[in-house]
Amino acid sequence: MATNSSYTELARRTARSITDAPPYTTRPPRPNLLTRAVVAVGHFILWLVRHASSLFRRWFAHPLWSGVHRVFGGWTPVIIVTGSLVLGVVVGVLTLTYRRRTRPAAGSPRARTASEARHREFLREAERARAAGDRDHAVRLRFEAGLEKLESRGVLENRTVLTTRDISDRLSSPTFDELALVHARVTYAQRPASEHDVDDAFASWPTVESVDPVVS
Repeated sequence: MATNSSYTELARRTARSITDAPPYTTRPPRPNLLTRAVVAVGHFILWLVRHASSLFRRWFAHPLWSGVHRVFGGWTPVIIVTGSLVLGVVVGVLTLTYRRRTRPAAGSPRARTASEARHREFLREAERARAAGDRDHAVRLRFEAGLEKLESRGVLENRTVLTTRDISDRLSSPTFDELALVHARVTYAQRPASEHDVDDAFASWPTVESVDPVVS
């Protein structure tokens, strides 16, 4: 019983010390300088966006809406939507026209230079895939590199719109036909490329790439 009484008294003293102690509090860690800088920049950007939006509404959107509403009355939403659609169409047409004018013409020196650059890039990627053991990727990339080389030499023009049959008819090369057949099986039939397919692609494509351009 003495032992139980001592345990009871110890428990009471422990409970009293806990209840009499001040509440436990922790201080959050202070953010470092970089964190404070990022937060400050974020607040500034948010303020800038809000300020710019307010100025836009005050000096452009509201006067425009008021002017259009005075002229067209209840037709204002229809006029604004129609005008936005027309403006979007005009911008799209102008963008397409600009891209077509700045795109090098097929067979031009600029187009051939671009094809030669793409050929080198595809060839580097094919060699990396071969070294990494990715045989399927190596076969596909070597095929693309070969076609780019043919276009850079003027043998092909606008190869992206040509089918494999079109290219085969223009080249009349049994070697290309074999390479194209393997490429089609690997790409579309999902037949894994073998080590022989990879070696044959790298060994045979230089022969196809050396075909003389067709003189029209």
